[in-house]
Amino acid sequence: MGIDTLRALLSLYEDSEPPAIRRRRTLSAPSVLETGVLTVGADASPPPPMQLGDPAGETFEGFEVDLLQAIGGRLGLTVRYRSALWSTILGELEAGMLDVVCTAATVTAERARDFRLGRPYLEIELVAVVPADSLCAVVNDLRGSPIAVRAGTVAETFVREQLDPSQVLLTEFNDEAYAALRNGAASGLVDDSPIATWFVEQEPGLRIAGSVPGTRSSYAMVFRRSNDELASAIDASLEELVADGTLEVLRNRWFSGRATVKPSPDSGRNRPS
Repeated sequence: MGIDTLRALLSLYEDSEPPAIRRRRTLSAPSVLETGVLTVGADASPPPPMQLGDPAGETFEGFEVDLLQAIGGRLGLTVRYRSALWSTILGELEAGMLDVVCTAATVTAERARDFRLGRPYLEIELVAVVPADSLCAVVNDLRGSPIAVRAGTVAETFVREQLDPSQVLLTEFNDEAYAALRNGAASGLVDDSPIATWFVEQEPGLRIAGSVPGTRSSYAMVFRRSNDELASAIDASLEELVADGTLEVLRNRWFSGRATVKPSPDSGRNRPS
């Protein structure tokens, strides 16, 4: 058999190869190539409705859980979760203990400098949450007050740099931050809009006082810079989910068609993008 015939046969094989298998061949992370398992970093305090329940349990669910399941199905990968505190999770990614972090990770310039960020999949912004009977009308009304916030988050940076709080009640877990608000230890808290909206819906004694101007951003997956091929493969699958309407179906399921940010006056958009 001549070399030209071999090349022709190889070309025919590659053309007929299932997309999921072809993509798996392009992934650079040895653990993904060898085991077909994608190890995902999940916050030890799952951020609802992005993630709900125990990452190691059978009832773990949420928008990002469904999103990763859809991506894993397209790439022929099994998704496995490893739980870590948000304040340490990016360090575990750098150390190679994780393939990707997907747990309400906000796009920031600092993270884009240090990591490879994936395609954004949900638009968000910071909001202020207060007791329902609070006189607070806008986030600046919390200036100089005790404020609860999660450690290591964009919200913590904003509170410390912009609100001059009398005290920062720093917590590792979502429930602790909202408990500080319920029991009066904090006058308010600052959180991402999807997470804050979920907690307010569960607790009638709380309300959103307003969004924080200039904090509109998005959630995206976070990869090591050395894992660009894996990031590109997942981004390509995410693009397919956008094109075939799957991402919109998941958004509607978990956000009931509601915006996760207030539409800009000049945009007229009511859905995240």
